[in-house]
Amino acid sequence: MHVSWPFEEHRDFGVLKLSLASLMHHSDYLRSKLPANHAVLQTSVFRDDDMMSRLKSLVRSSSATLKPTGLPPYVEIYRQLELQQTTLKTLSSEVVANIRRILDEKELTTCTVTPAYIDKLFSSIVECLSDGSVRAEPVATGPQRSRRQHMLYAWGGRLHKLPETFVFPSVDTATSWALWWLGKNNKVPYKTIDPDDLATKKQHRILSEWRYIMNILWQYYVTENRTTEPIESTEEAIVEAFECTMHALDPVPDRTPNKRERRFGQLMVVTVARIMREMNGAKT
Repeated sequence: MHVSWPFEEHRDFGVLKLSLASLMHHSDYLRSKLPANHAVLQTSVFRDDDMMSRLKSLVRSSSATLKPTGLPPYVEIYRQLELQQTTLKTLSSEVVANIRRILDEKELTTCTVTPAYIDKLFSSIVECLSDGSVRAEPVATGPQRSRRQHMLYAWGGRLHKLPETFVFPSVDTATSWALWWLGKNNKVPYKTIDPDDLATKKQHRILSEWRYIMNILWQYYVTENRTTEPIESTEEAIVEAFECTMHALDPVPDRTPNKRERRFGQLMVVTVARIMREMNGAKT
């Protein structure tokens, strides 16, 4: 929850938990219908496929019996009846075959399986376990993070890190900070993007705005933490780092020149860059 909404009040987490569950349940639909650069698809749960899989496994309906399938109820009932009929038809033959297999394996008809034989069998099993002859496989203590692979794209007579159709998403500063360090799916971290990887001058200008803001945030992070070591490439570490670096943007006024309230979490990164340039007297 904290990774998805790092700046929300704890008292709202109950509502946010339901919102997150809804996003996970409808994630495939959202991915198929929303444009690739939509702000929702740039958030942490859609950037990290491992996180998406873990969260999907936790989503459940309020009823253990009734689950949303997207099918009319009568269709599902007919399907279950057909499945039960098929199972009943094969059940008798399977039972007979299994009993016959057990008899053949244990040779019960020859009376070779006696209480003494069973005691001896279990004693040998216990002895093997106590001697350490049979060892359990080690169990991983935590989820393993898969290594992301990045693709190269051929256009304009050369290879590029991004497809020719790539456009920067319109996202807030927190999301852009995460994309800058982590990237998304099979796309490289945005901090590695070069102008040659972009097809239009408009995207070149947007990259310049992103770099301007990210440089401000990074310099603040280096000063506060007295280190130039790269940030760990995990969602948790990126969120924690942004909670520090966001204070570099404290000079951004909370009111527009027309006295309208600005909500920091809703300001797009290019808007923040324009405001910071104006405050610093730089040309856009």
